[in-house]
Amino acid sequence: INAGNDEETTRKGIRVIVSETERLSQMVEELLDFSRIQNGKFTLQISKIDILAELEDAILIYTEKARHDNTHISYNSPEMLPFIYGDKNRLRQVFINIIDNAIKYSSSPDHESFIEINAGQLDENHLSITVKDNGCGIPAADLPKIKTKFYKANHTKRGSGIGLAVADEIITMHHGSLNITSEEHVGTTVQIILPTEDSGLTDM
Repeated sequence: INAGNDEETTRKGIRVIVSETERLSQMVEELLDFSRIQNGKFTLQISKIDILAELEDAILIYTEKARHDNTHISYNSPEMLPFIYGDKNRLRQVFINIIDNAIKYSSSPDHESFIEINAGQLDENHLSITVKDNGCGIPAADLPKIKTKFYKANHTKRGSGIGLAVADEIITMHHGSLNITSEEHVGTTVQIILPTEDSGLTDM
């Protein structure tokens, strides 16, 4: 029995170490990206991409974490969407940041958490991707500042405080928009809007 308990304790310890390593690595990357943005050295590698493939890759990365945190992820999209011009790695980075935040701020021992991800055509020239959670929400006074560098509405959650600032810059560089609506104690919805045409995008 003791051997079994020791083995489980070891497994938990390893999971904590891996999680902390990934978190610190993400923070370092965010800080480096923000430094590149500030210095005008942040670039995009533009190609024609399947945006659903990048979104689904990001969801897959967080499926196990969501299950571990008692968070249910639902995903709805058409079978196909128009290809867009963009940097697939940077857009995947945005999706990862948004989904990570949704899990981080919605997981709670007091209730089952839900994250709803929807992708579709907004209009003839734009795609829309929304990530909605039933988490703690953002106070109205904090909402206008939520994409500001180093700003964190919930100071009990660990992170660099610049992930959303970087994500917003990436979407802006794609000639799109990142919009956040939230109600405290109800949840938050993040909407990403991207053009389906190249809109003049070239390697940046």
